[in-house]
This record gives sequence, C-alpha cells and structure tokens, in this order.
Amino acid sequence: MLSNVVVTGGGTGGHVFTGIAVLDEVRRRNPSARTTFLGSAVGHESTLVPRSGHASRTIDVRPLRLNGVEGAARALTRIPAAVIAAGKILRELQPEVVLGVGGAASGPALIAARLLGLRTLLHEQNAVPGLANRLSGGFVEHILVGLPQVRGRFVARPGVVLTGNPVRAELLATLTHHTPRRVRGTADDPINVLVLGGSDGSLFLNSRGPLSLWRAIEQACAQVEGLHVRVLHQAGVRSAKRIAGFYERIAAEGHGAGRATRCSLSAEVKPFLDDMGAAYREADLAVALAGAGTLGELSLAGVPSIVVPLTTSADDHQRENAYHFARHGGISLIDQRDWERDDSAACAEIARLLLDADAREALSARFRRLATPGAAAAIVDQLERR
Repeated sequence: MLSNVVVTGGGTGGHVFTGIAVLDEVRRRNPSARTTFLGSAVGHESTLVPRSGHASRTIDVRPLRLNGVEGAARALTRIPAAVIAAGKILRELQPEVVLGVGGAASGPALIAARLLGLRTLLHEQNAVPGLANRLSGGFVEHILVGLPQVRGRFVARPGVVLTGNPVRAELLATLTHHTPRRVRGTADDPINVLVLGGSDGSLFLNSRGPLSLWRAIEQACAQVEGLHVRVLHQAGVRSAKRIAGFYERIAAEGHGAGRATRCSLSAEVKPFLDDMGAAYREADLAVALAGAGTLGELSLAGVPSIVVPLTTSADDHQRENAYHFARHGGISLIDQRDWERDDSAACAEIARLLLDADAREALSARFRRLATPGAAAAIVDQLERR
C-alpha cells in the first residue's frame, strides 16, 4: 500500500482527470496517503486539481507543440530550469513512485525523478502516444496504456501493460450501475442531448454543432410531431457566451417560422461542467470529441454517442481513439471533414438516434462493454509493485 505518490503532467483535461483518478484510488486504499499532482501553472491542472482534494505543485513549463517554431524554441529553453524545479519539489516530497500522465510538466518531472533514483512509470491514454510520453518512454521503468492498439507504438519496450483509462472516483461510483433512460421525447419527458466540445472548446462543434443539431431536430419533427429536445452544451471558456447566443437565435428563428408547435429546442450552455456525473446520467444522446478520457467516461455511463474526432488533435490521435470504439460498434463515428463539407449525413444520423430509442439502447450496450471500470485499480496495482 502506497503512502506517498506524485502524478505529473497535465495541460488538457484528459491528462489531468487521469491523474486525479489514479490519486483517488491511492487515497481510497490508504486514506492517509500523501497524494500530489505536479503540473504547470498554465494548464487545466491549476483549477481542476485543487477541487479534487489532492495537493498541487507547479513548475514553469510550456507545451513544445504550441505557438509554432518560436513557441517551441521558447518552451525548450524552459526545460532545464523545469527539471531543476521539479527536482527540488521531488526531493522535498520524497515520493515512493512518480507517474507521468502526459503533458508539458510530465517530461521534466520524470527526468528529475530518474536523476533522483525514484521509481518512474508513465500512462498513455490515447491510441497515439503524445510527445511527452514518446520522449519519456525510453527511460521510465514501466509503460501503462489505456487503449489496446497503443501497445505497438512503444515498439522498443517489452512488457507494456494494458490497464485501460481510469475514471475519477466520483464518476466511477455514480456511473458503474447507471441504467440509461428510455424517453418519449415529449414536453414532459424531453430527449436530453449532451454536447461535449472539449476542455479547450472545439471550434467546430461550437460553431457547426448548434446549427446542425437544429436541422436534425427539424428532420426528426417531420416524422414525429411535437418532439422536444433539451441540450446541455459544454463549450469551453472562450466560446460559451457566443454559443449561448447562437442557440437563442436558432430557437427564435425556428419559432418565428411557425414550427414552435411541431418541435422545440431548449439549450443550456456552460464553459465547463462541474457535475459530469449528473450530465452523463441525464443524457440520452451525446455529441462529443474523441478524447480518450471523454470516451472512457461516456462508455462507463453507456451514453449513446455520436463522436466527431478533432482534426487538429496532435498526430490525429482522436481519430485513432475513436476507431477502437467504432470497430466494435460502440459509437456512431462521423468525420469532421465530411461534416464540414456537407452536414446532411450528420443531421440524418442525429435525427435517426433522436427518433429510435431501440438504436440508442443497442449503441449504449455495445459502448458499455468497452468500458474499463477497473483501470485506476490496475494502474495503482502497477505502482505498488516493487
């Protein structure tokens, strides 16, 4: 049983929530354990970790991939100082083990940990390893992966362990035995659609998404009069106000065209969803990006999902993430490029799933079979090995 663990990484919500889930499991096994997340001061860890109840420490480091060549050069100049700063923190904390989860802080912290002779492991959530994990994979003791196809990417390393992608304890407890609702789509029992634009906000889902969703609802209403749809849209801090106004205009235009008696759309737009458990439990259909963490949570909840991989994701890793679930029939996969050229197919698919409760239930059952509720436990099992 571990008593002092450091998880390092961050930047995106997916990296941060993975780290929090692991620390949750360490604390579940040993409530008195010292659990620390070591990240950067500019990533999502700066706000998410303090809310989790785990200690938070930061170093000054930036992602190498952002802001072009000049940004990468500036980020590189910070690495030596970041390694030194991480070393000071780790010498102070004296953890039994350090786990990297990807992101800007992960590389310098793992280098410092190795120089101090500490046990080091890394966990890769995505189907394509991120830059930090690719660079760190050659010197950590063990590599853990969230999706089966990523194992072949670490070709130089034997014994890569498939653990699955962990889910935070608060979600694991509420979603493991959750039964998706069977709704009628009426005013008293509307269909709830959850739109997840990602922790940084997807420009595509936050612009094309509302308009296409309204067109899909119109298509569905042509077949079933009086359909009621309620949307909860997580849009990111930068886009929330603009998207809220977009939905208001769409609804007003629809009602102005005399369609208010035939179907209705109400929408709530938030920059970030604090209670993801409630959002997943209430969702009858999701339209989401293909972040590994998001797919892991949606599969655990069994939310029927239309997945649109982000085309600008590093090394196109979201598309690879989505393929794992699509191959087993767990999600409805739509290519963003196709949607951008012509949204008729996307609208038709949304309308189909709005109208067909049996199709939603079948998608939910297949998706849930791909969930990995024991992932956090499997990761901590590896951390506890000597």
